[in-house]
Amino acid sequence: MKKALLIALLLLAPARAAPPTEALVKAALKALSGPPMTGELVVEIERPGSPRRFRLRFYTDGEGRSRVRVLEPPARRGEAYLFLENGIWLYDPRFDRVVELPPSSGHQRFLGSDLSALELSGQGLLEDYESQLAFEDERRYVVLLTPRPQAPTPYGKLELVIEKARKVPLSISYYDQRGIEVKRVRFSDFARLDTGYLVTAGVAEDLVHEGWRTRFRIERFRVLQTIDPGCFTPEALPEDCP
Repeated sequence: MKKALLIALLLLAPARAAPPTEALVKAALKALSGPPMTGELVVEIERPGSPRRFRLRFYTDGEGRSRVRVLEPPARRGEAYLFLENGIWLYDPRFDRVVELPPSSGHQRFLGSDLSALELSGQGLLEDYESQLAFEDERRYVVLLTPRPQAPTPYGKLELVIEKARKVPLSISYYDQRGIEVKRVRFSDFARLDTGYLVTAGVAEDLVHEGWRTRFRIERFRVLQTIDPGCFTPEALPEDCP
């Protein structure tokens, strides 16, 4: 009798529901954007016969505003970019000019790498895509992201894999309009912060061009309480943030 009652209670008990997919995506993106912070980003671009390496100083307010300045190579030292929700600006030290870039530049290869500026920060995944849970097991969620109508994206769908325990992104696969995977980004290292986790390293692989990949890692980062809002203005781009 007791065994039968236990079985009945188990059958009647509601199954543990998965968190809303939008909340999962938001948590994963937080690990990409991080809190208000500064640090250095190393980008190593692998091309057959012509590898390149950049070192960048970055600042981010953790809410979608960020800026980076090229430290290396010397030929591009001082070049700086400002990323806001309403646009992207470039400071070119050769001409001492700040220019606004077209909106399409956010989806182009940043510094010739295999990542766009928006992909590197995770910006746009909530605004431009609808999400649904495609699969889950004891270790991970797999979320399918499909473009919203009129979303400015070249992809037909994305597949985001999220670790259940830490709610961090493990990989993002990008598919073209024919459903063919054309790029895969894997995240490999995470730093534990008071506010959660931060992605600190990964690799993006171009699946169309053999031997094309980009490795990136964050070094010497420092979490800040706040950053002067004046840092995130086009007028301030020629100078370093205080």
